[in-house]
Amino acid sequence: MLIAIQFPLADARSFLDTSSRISKPLWHMPEPDSEFVRFFGIIRERPAGGIIGWGSENENFVCEANRALTFQRSLSFVDRPAAYKLILRRAFERFFFDGTAVGKFEVGIATKTRTTVALPADHVKNVLQHFVKLPITIRNPLDKPITRELADAGDSLAKLYLIASSPYQSKANVIDWHVQAGRPLLFMEYHDGENVALPNGARAVALPEAYGLRLHQYAMPYKNRKLHMWLLGLSAQCDPEKARALRLYLLRLHSEHECLRLMLRNVMTNNVAPVRDSSASNQLQQYFADATTRIKKWEAKSGEQFSGDIPALARETADALNPGEVEALIASVEKLDPRRNVKRTLKEYIEAVGSTPVINITEVQGDYISAGNIGAGASVAMGRDAKATANAPNTPAPTQDVAKP
Repeated sequence: MLIAIQFPLADARSFLDTSSRISKPLWHMPEPDSEFVRFFGIIRERPAGGIIGWGSENENFVCEANRALTFQRSLSFVDRPAAYKLILRRAFERFFFDGTAVGKFEVGIATKTRTTVALPADHVKNVLQHFVKLPITIRNPLDKPITRELADAGDSLAKLYLIASSPYQSKANVIDWHVQAGRPLLFMEYHDGENVALPNGARAVALPEAYGLRLHQYAMPYKNRKLHMWLLGLSAQCDPEKARALRLYLLRLHSEHECLRLMLRNVMTNNVAPVRDSSASNQLQQYFADATTRIKKWEAKSGEQFSGDIPALARETADALNPGEVEALIASVEKLDPRRNVKRTLKEYIEAVGSTPVINITEVQGDYISAGNIGAGASVAMGRDAKATANAPNTPAPTQDVAKP
């Protein structure tokens, strides 16, 4: 079982006439095992590669960011009154940047390889809350280290990357909004035989049964907000590459949506207002053109491969815009006086996000579903008999390793 959280990081410095960013690592073509991100870690080539066809920003290279943050206590979950313990370990901490504007920091924890998991209904939400509330310390080269709960790490990670990639490391030269953190996204992956419950309120997304995958969406309460989450169940017959591709699509689409949203808001607030025909203005227009093209292309591709609902669901995790926001963003785009094709694609994107329909997803009723007991898109009403069946010991599935990096 794997639980991960992603923090999108939007870097506006490419679009400012008076800002700079160090040139290394050269993200479009970095030198693995040699180049590094200060205070984060070294660049490595992903063993399983990135997303084929995404473009030059295909995530073949990521930063092993093991130096950015430190966990302050054991990762394992313990419920002493119930005599329950779930042993968890660090799976990864990695950072990726596309070289222009889109960055993302991901943290994952997992059960030990070859460990049989039993996560019943009365523990699943507690384990998720345990994960997002893990106390961490984040490096701060200009001041004292920062202590946060994991789910609140976004702003501090954005500041650390801003400092790490700035040529002049001083408080006067670090302007927080130059790199902003988007809304975090949670992801959980589990296998048949692990007897993992789904949180009550998780919504099933229809996928072709032949894939052997079950996808659910969930909004997890955290403090005064909700954290969007994907839960992906893998059967013993599933195609691991399909599962990995779906995970990468959903996470990357979320970071693209969030960074584009933040950049549009920077334009709306005049934080980003480059001089017309300047290098910064040209780069901004090129980013808008590329970002909307990438999102449209990969929403279509993920929809073709997995489900027609997934593109809209990926937009939904960033929350729909209200009519007033749509109008304000379009007015801000008008002020940029962009090229005709950029203006058209941006307007289409803003209107699409603003009018994202409520997806007709099957509601999951009841509070316990064992992995493998539910077909894709099925409606489940868990009565006492069904719960008894779900709680029965499972036959262990073939050993599955943690999701490929």
